[in-house]
Order: sequence, then C-alpha cells, then structure tokens
Amino acid sequence: MTKSTIVKISNPNRGQQLVLPCIRSKTGPVSADRRSWWGLALKPLALCAATAVPTAATAYDMDCKVILCLAGGFPPACSDAFAYMVSRLSKVPPLPPFGYCEMAGGVYSNVDVSARFLGRHESASYICPEGKRLMHIHDDDSGIPEEWFCYTREETRYYREDGDWYEETVYLDKSEPDRVSYEIRIIVEPGTAQAYSSPHYRINLRTGFVDPPLEW
Repeated sequence: MTKSTIVKISNPNRGQQLVLPCIRSKTGPVSADRRSWWGLALKPLALCAATAVPTAATAYDMDCKVILCLAGGFPPACSDAFAYMVSRLSKVPPLPPFGYCEMAGGVYSNVDVSARFLGRHESASYICPEGKRLMHIHDDDSGIPEEWFCYTREETRYYREDGDWYEETVYLDKSEPDRVSYEIRIIVEPGTAQAYSSPHYRINLRTGFVDPPLEW
C-alpha cells in the first residue's frame, strides 16, 4: 500500500491562514479541548468540520476539512469535503485526496494516509452484501470468461453425459458485487496519545459508492 503525501497546491489566498479550533499545528501546544476532541472522536468531529470551515471555503480550507472529515468518518456536515476529495482523485492525472492545509500555527501535516487505486483483478475491488461471499472464476483455455460474483452457498451436483458421470459446483443466489476503485485510510496525530484512525474506506470514484456507507 502506497503512502499519499500532503502536496502544496497553488492558491490565490495563500496569505490567508485558517484557524481550526479542533487541531493545531503539530508544533503548537495541545489544549484540553483538543485532547477531549480526540478522545470523543466522531461526534465532535462532525461539529468541528461543520463549524471550522465556511460554506464558501477556499482550496486551503477544504483541504483541511477533508483531513478532519476523513478522520471522523465523513459525518453529515462533510458531504462537500467528500465530493471535493473524489473530484481530486478523479482528475487526469489524479491528485492526492487532499492538498496543502495551512492553519494558524503553520502547515498541518501530522497525518499518515494509506491510499491506493484498485485494479479490476483484485478481490479488494469487489464488495458483496452482508451474508454473501465473493467468488472469482478465472478465465481459462476452454473459453470460460473471468467472472466476479456474490453468492450465499454452493452445492455439488452430478450429471451424466454420454454414459459418463460428471460433477459441477453450483453457486446459489448469485448477484453482482459492487465495484470500487480506490481505498483510503487516515491516521491523524500518529504516534501520539491523541492519535485517531479513520475507517478503511473503499470508493467507486465514478458512482460515489462508499464502503462502509456514509450516513447522509
């Protein structure tokens, strides 16, 4: 799994600094509010992301909001940050999920992001609903095409042909899996007592499908 980095992007408002009450630069002091924010995690994150970034956010503001929202599991106030992240990843060539995050204490970069694009031959690219298992049928010389599908259970059936007995595996309740193309997870303040990890998200960048689902 490759590491994404915070990349500096050009912005006409470079001189403007964003003050977020929930996070400070890693060189700044750790306040009691910040410690409690990390400890309570998701619910304060929703409030923080909603109040810290104005609706008409600059690029810097939104990059910071993506960090907060991703760490908090993209609560309802973070739909714009999610859309912004997906738009960056969907560009050709793709950009990192977020860019330059400037705060009152300087550039905030104390995050560890594991992120990568998923190929269609990887099992991680396919998601089955709860109660079903994923199956991959490889293509072979007999002309059977490659297939990914979900199923509930399998049975072995026997049949006779030209005087000989054969067996075959039958997969019951087959359905198409959901396809995803990108996975991402973030740890903010890694290696500290305030460290907090996001869920491991898998996303279809074309349709917006997300696993685990977002509660919007």
